[in-house]
Amino acid sequence: MHGQVEENIPQVADNGAMIVRKQLDYFLAEMKGIARNKEIQGMDWETQKRVLESETLEVRIFLGMGIYSLDGNARYPDGKTIFLGDREYIQTAKNGKSKFLQYHYLTGDGNPVMMVATPINGDDGKPKAVLFAVLTKWLNRGIAPIKYGKRIFLYH
Repeated sequence: MHGQVEENIPQVADNGAMIVRKQLDYFLAEMKGIARNKEIQGMDWETQKRVLESETLEVRIFLGMGIYSLDGNARYPDGKTIFLGDREYIQTAKNGKSKFLQYHYLTGDGNPVMMVATPINGDDGKPKAVLFAVLTKWLNRGIAPIKYGKRIFLYH
């Protein structure tokens, strides 16, 4: 029995990793779709704000979303602005590639979150801003059903 467990656990872990990757791919596809929205690409903040608020409610895994302008400042629909120009995930998206930031702890409540950013491209295909989102504790929910037997569970 012990040998069988040792043999099967890596397969369970691989399956868990595949499920997580598919979830990340889904989130990224959602972000890219939002970034291609003409109302987002139009760069009118009031219009963008309405779209971000709507998408945050619709895609319940997003704790919040914002737009980073190429001047280094990010805006949230609630009116907050913050300088994010030094963040690696923002810089990567600013240069045309989508990026996830590994889990880190959100200031204040201590809950782990993940950041995702994707470019908002102009008609010329070049980034003119960055759409970013804060993902909530989706990982635990996503892997909760993955287990081996009655006592071995995947968790983060």
